[in-house]
Amino acid sequence: MLKSLLAFSLAGVLFQTAGTPTDLATFRKQREVEIGGETGWAALTGLHWLTNGTMTVGRDSRNAVVLTAPSAPATLGTLNVTDTSVTLHVAAGVPARVKGQPVTEVQLRPGTEASDGLTVGGMTMVVIKRGRGMALRVWDAAAPGRIAFKGLRWYPAEPKLKVEAKFMPQPRHFSNRRSFAQHLGDRIARNQMNQAKDQRNDDPDHRQRESNAANYKCEHRFGSITQGA
Repeated sequence: MLKSLLAFSLAGVLFQTAGTPTDLATFRKQREVEIGGETGWAALTGLHWLTNGTMTVGRDSRNAVVLTAPSAPATLGTLNVTDTSVTLHVAAGVPARVKGQPVTEVQLRPGTEASDGLTVGGMTMVVIKRGRGMALRVWDAAAPGRIAFKGLRWYPAEPKLKVEAKFMPQPRHFSNRRSFAQHLGDRIARNQMNQAKDQRNDDPDHRQRESNAANYKCEHRFGSITQGA
């Protein structure tokens, strides 16, 4: 449901003229590729976290890193992993390539685009680096999810739903996303408190209750002083 709403909203934002504008058509084609392409989300078959040292990798269950990509060979090769690098020594007879060129040994650099990754048949592999360490991200053109993907269905663009908005960049004094999110949360909380206060002020019964409470406190305080005197 959320995906459908997002697609519907984006269609409204991108709609500019009557009919199907070029920008909207381009966006839809790009989105199809992002999901259903050979390295799209539907083709993603695994994210395999690595530990420092030497380990075998391949589809065979006896490997230290077991790949689930349909096109993966039984043994792809051997990985040498350090804190900063991953080197693959390709097993004999495996037709591994990088940018179309055959390789027998390759350093897999974190952050490499899928288009520059290691390929074996329909499988593509890159290395990513996150807070917990290095990992192999693997796609396969023959992945069951990609084969089952039959394209996206879109709501027709509706010019009445076009949204005019102003982009506001993140303030420079916020060093990370978390502090910015906290700032937004504080602003939302303050707005909610102000709205609740306004609602209380607009409530005659609430004002009367506050007045009665103040009178009670005043009478109780002076009554105590009088009794003490």
